[in-house]
Amino acid sequence: MNPYIQRYILSGLRATPQVYAKLLEGTTDEEADRRPDPDRFSIREAIAHMADWDEIFRTRGERIRDEEIPLLPGYDEGQLAIERNYAAMPVAESLERFIQSRAALVAFFESLTPEQWERQGNRDEIGRINLSDLSVMILGHDGYHAEQFIRYRAA
Repeated sequence: MNPYIQRYILSGLRATPQVYAKLLEGTTDEEADRRPDPDRFSIREAIAHMADWDEIFRTRGERIRDEEIPLLPGYDEGQLAIERNYAAMPVAESLERFIQSRAALVAFFESLTPEQWERQGNRDEIGRINLSDLSVMILGHDGYHAEQFIRYRAA
């Protein structure tokens, strides 16, 4: 990966917890549980989801780094939300868990050599991805939920 681009990606990954904390500042329980879009998580569920997905992303990244083109199975995020009871998790607790999981994810990416950024895995749904692709997907996922938090808080 180009070191210039890598610095921006790592900066974005580091910043997301701060952005989420600001976006969620003062969120009431009523706001956290509101679901303007019935096909998406509530704010409470989404922040719990983010903490879990950072762990999933890191595990996928470690497998890509350590194995030869590992098969990376998909997850049913709705089922995971039910199993882990996202709907009952306190927002502040989930946000703290996300802050910690994101620090571990950033540390993982910071530890990679230039060659490791190009190592590949195979995702069920999308085919081959390298660690550079994974880092960009995470930033996109971050933005998807930031937009959701903004929209839901304004609803």
